[in-house]
Amino acid sequence: MPDSTNSITVPPPVARGSARALRLTLKQVLAGNPFYLASAGLLLYGINQLTTDPKMVGAELPMLRFNFLALLIYEILLVVTSIALLRRAIWYDAMLLFGLTNLFIIVPFSLISRAVFLSGNLAWLMSLGGAALAVAKFWAFKRYAPELNLPRRLLTFGFILLAANAYAPLFFKKIANDPEQSQKWLTWIWVLVLPVLAGFANFLPRTVGRGNAPGRRKWLPGLVFFAWVVVTVCHVGGIGYATSFKWQLALLAPAVWMMAWTMQWRLADFTGQPNPIRDQVFRFGLLLLPLLAVDSKWILPLVAALNVMVYGLRFALKDRGRVALIQFLGAVAILLAGLPMAFIHQLTPGLARADWVLLALFGSWFWLIFLSRDPRVGAMAATALCGFCFYFAPEFFRYAVQGALVSLLAHSLRWEDHANRGASALRNLAGVVWLWLALDAWREPGQPARVVIDAGAVALLFGYFLHAWLGRAWQPKMVLVYAGMVLLSEPVLICSRALYQKSSGMVAIAGSFLLFALGSIAAFTKPRWGNTDAPR
Repeated sequence: MPDSTNSITVPPPVARGSARALRLTLKQVLAGNPFYLASAGLLLYGINQLTTDPKMVGAELPMLRFNFLALLIYEILLVVTSIALLRRAIWYDAMLLFGLTNLFIIVPFSLISRAVFLSGNLAWLMSLGGAALAVAKFWAFKRYAPELNLPRRLLTFGFILLAANAYAPLFFKKIANDPEQSQKWLTWIWVLVLPVLAGFANFLPRTVGRGNAPGRRKWLPGLVFFAWVVVTVCHVGGIGYATSFKWQLALLAPAVWMMAWTMQWRLADFTGQPNPIRDQVFRFGLLLLPLLAVDSKWILPLVAALNVMVYGLRFALKDRGRVALIQFLGAVAILLAGLPMAFIHQLTPGLARADWVLLALFGSWFWLIFLSRDPRVGAMAATALCGFCFYFAPEFFRYAVQGALVSLLAHSLRWEDHANRGASALRNLAGVVWLWLALDAWREPGQPARVVIDAGAVALLFGYFLHAWLGRAWQPKMVLVYAGMVLLSEPVLICSRALYQKSSGMVAIAGSFLLFALGSIAAFTKPRWGNTDAPR
């Protein structure tokens, strides 16, 4: 007879392992509690469907009131349930509901944008009701859930955002018949108001209350405030859609720039201990933020200029390292590359955008030569700049030559003449060529290059005095001489031309006084530079 024990079916190990993995996955999904998120999503979807359903034409007001009341009741449920879970220390679900509460705080005001076109009285009631509910919600959290890190300053900034969201639909209703005014106001809101509101996060306190509960974390106020800013951005976008505003991605760049730099400034709040490598990688990413506005002629330079200011101040006041210098020069390159073509064509008519971008990148990174004291590095970089411009932008060539000579003379302030043979001769050659170009440019009609020459001379003088003040050394003085001669060349030539037009004799007399002055200088300084055989 067959053994009865052999008839028992034993599940294979693979089947038992799969069942165990399935149960574990199901437990993890349930622990994440997707029901709350699905519930919020279904509510918003249902409100949207009822609002846009063509079957509801003619019943807009009743449906609007129904949607608004449904939102209010749902938000009250979120607050009550979240507080109950917090008081029982069920942190994950409580914080999930708290996050949904923050995202829902501005949603009722999106319905007001529709109500203002249906009933003014209803719009006012909805604004007051939504604002009162928002204040009551956070009073309840502050009163019955002290475990949450909700500082008074956060609530003050939140009240400002709340007031702005409540008033915005009513304001745009007043100017709804003036599309030009609506376009102008919405543009300013995107470019100026939203970044300023987002910047309030920089003033949030960093203090943490007692205990180490999730609700007391240092990052909670910043995260809550950013959630309010995000839903405010969505609300402004909805107002723009209702008023047929011509929105583009570039309008989002200033607000994103402010929020990203705020996160960088308060990165330790989210990650704990400082991490220099992580911070540097984050700052390199911030360099690319202006590119969000690549389709705008003026927002890109605006955001890029803000980047240059921040990186420049950081390099000047906090970090003088090479990485910080590279980041600053990268910000300068993006600013130059993003300048409007109308402005660029004032300098180089007919230059293409691609060629200008290459010139901007090369010209910005060109200043890395100041990391070296070798005259050969400066000479090669100056030659490369001239050759690059001659090939890509011949119209810009003379400006490139001026920039190359000025930068070479500025670079020579770091040279060690005793350790580099020919350094002094190279400096003098650059100074003589620069002076000759300055004299030659004066003869051109209109003197278009004269402004560049004078600006270069002033910049070189500034660099010389700054170098002398920091290094407490006034060498090499020939840089000062060449910059002064170039700067004075124009008034001297103008006076000479005026005198020559009067009389050649006047020129001879003026020349005699000049030669006498030079002879006197040579005589009084002879003991310093040469021997004298004169009897004593």
